[in-house]
Amino acid sequence: NTIASSFDCLSTVLSGLHAYVAGRYAGAADDGWLLPENGARDGLAAGLAVAHREYERQFPAADDAPPRRVAIVVQPGERNQMDQRMLEHALQDAHGVAMSRVTLLDVAGARAALDEHSRALAFDGGAWEASVIYFRAGYSPAEYHSEAEWTARAALENSRAIKCPTVAYQLAGTKKVQQALAAPGVVERFASSSKVADELRTVFAGLYALEPGADGADEMVKAAISNPARFVLKPQ
Repeated sequence: NTIASSFDCLSTVLSGLHAYVAGRYAGAADDGWLLPENGARDGLAAGLAVAHREYERQFPAADDAPPRRVAIVVQPGERNQMDQRMLEHALQDAHGVAMSRVTLLDVAGARAALDEHSRALAFDGGAWEASVIYFRAGYSPAEYHSEAEWTARAALENSRAIKCPTVAYQLAGTKKVQQALAAPGVVERFASSSKVADELRTVFAGLYALEPGADGADEMVKAAISNPARFVLKPQ
């Protein structure tokens, strides 16, 4: 999954619950057995803060420039606000970096403006500038309901803000792109040597296309039907 780093905050709280239950009811405290601390929330906040500072290093603000903050891209009617709000608070409290919530339609609409010269992405009439785009939406094509969402994603990608993730990194997590990368001769383009490429291939799983006309598709379907325990069907 290369689209979102999520549930860090809820997992931090949940691990505290597990430690409490273990100590209170399982005798863990008496046995000296302790669950490790979970620093996922603080780690994610620290990572976003580093990205924010890197943006400010690359693009020093003028005296009259608007404040910079992290833009978290969320789904309309987001139900998982608590995890996201905890991150927002941790980022502000520990690092002094503000976070604002936007949707793809906000970016496509009047809330956002992309400067064609500097590629700075400003929001709310220039009230603030996005230093980091942190995606918690836009996971799949199903979230792009109209051309407006695609236009918004293009604006985000074309901006100078640091993206978490870029569209290239997001696509690298899809099975279709991984299948293309695993094709003979492709990974060699990115490896420093043929030896490194061969070592990488030792951890590759087989990836097979099933669309009509794909090379070897019929043979792989037959193999999967005859021995289904050896295969996993992925939707991407």
